[in-house]
Amino acid sequence: MNEKELIGRIQELRQIKPRKDWVVLTKKEILGEESYRERFSDILEIFPRILFQYKPAFASLILIFVLISTFVFTQKSLPGDFLYSLKRITERGQAIFVSKEEEPKMQLELANRRLEELTKIAEENQVKKLAPAIEEYQASLSQAAKKIAQIKETKEVRKIVPEYAKLEKNIENLKVYGVEVGEAEELNNALAQFVESRIKDLENLTLTEVQQNLLEEAKKDFEIEDYSSALIKIWEAGQIR
Repeated sequence: MNEKELIGRIQELRQIKPRKDWVVLTKKEILGEESYRERFSDILEIFPRILFQYKPAFASLILIFVLISTFVFTQKSLPGDFLYSLKRITERGQAIFVSKEEEPKMQLELANRRLEELTKIAEENQVKKLAPAIEEYQASLSQAAKKIAQIKETKEVRKIVPEYAKLEKNIENLKVYGVEVGEAEELNNALAQFVESRIKDLENLTLTEVQQNLLEEAKKDFEIEDYSSALIKIWEAGQIR
């Protein structure tokens, strides 16, 4: 090959251009550079394929996340809030799995929840929510009174004593914020009838000295309308053999 032919071949080679992807790859290898735009483009290119491939799994995870988030926000909602109706539906759903024996206690727990909601509303001075919160409390208290009126055994009433004492305390705490919900008259009447009935039952039995003393103390508590203390003493008297 003579000099003229060699020069012609070299000129032909100069016309050849490398592929664009080879140039970019070589540049990255040499310089170690990759722009954020290029990275983002790569992600956009890959993500749809991953999402499509694992679509059922992502859908399930998203659904679970939404349900958990909704439940958390629902439990923190207050009367007058958008999600509060869902909270009440959840509570009614849970009540289905409660035994008859536990229903009075559960209803009192709900009444206490309503008082706690009312206290939070009063603390934050959310005046517009006071009326619906009081209505919710009164409805729960009425249901609790109905369930307590159906109790037949002293051991069942014994379970509600802590919740009843908590209710009285919550009512007193509300007064600090100038909120009056009134006395739990319907509930007190149900308890009064039960205590009076059990006192009469004990009076018709042959009691030990200890039992008799407990009965007398229960009568005194009954007279001053301290039904929670009277219930405890009646229950204790029934446990002694």
